[in-house]
Amino acid sequence: PAVLSPGSLSRRGHYALRGKQVIRPVIAEAMARAGAACGPKGCSLCSAGRPACANRTWVYDQTAHAAVCLEPPGDVLGRSHLYVAVLSGCVPAIVDGGHLAYAQRAPTWWAWRAGRSRQNGTAVPATALDYRKFAFVLRAEDLDPGGAWLARLRAAASDEGGMRRKREALARVQPLFAYARRACGVRCDAFSMFQLVLRRAKATIAALP
Repeated sequence: PAVLSPGSLSRRGHYALRGKQVIRPVIAEAMARAGAACGPKGCSLCSAGRPACANRTWVYDQTAHAAVCLEPPGDVLGRSHLYVAVLSGCVPAIVDGGHLAYAQRAPTWWAWRAGRSRQNGTAVPATALDYRKFAFVLRAEDLDPGGAWLARLRAAASDEGGMRRKREALARVQPLFAYARRACGVRCDAFSMFQLVLRRAKATIAALP
């Protein structure tokens, strides 16, 4: 698919989350209007001339053959499918906001996502990855059922040069989203990254007056 949005996007799923997950129905409507094939496991929006792409039913098969994977919030701001997308080579399109249990303009703190400095100069979580290099970063407030945002995302997915750069950057960070079978050193897998974050947190605490 040109764009894949795996997982339940229905209003039923929205109400199952007690009405706080507001962006999935918006995405579902935009995908349906654009001609996506939608079912209980999500929506597949095929590239022009490839209508059969939506016939894949296994989520891992879908992800491995998709160009872009939409990753709206789940029960909380994050969702596990992001890691499936990263490890499968599907360029994530992450969504900041869209869950009423959290501040709407707050970024979603995916694993190792680099933070911005606060206005008072103190740093937000000690993470290291600039997601803009290997993912599309969307704001929930910019997503509308009419789908102008989806048209822009599809155009970006059709840009071979841009997608090649995203995939190259994605390949460089893939090891940081999985666990190596053996100790591998520093900043080489998810566990070593976690250790790095803990060391930075310990150093920050030790420096407090």
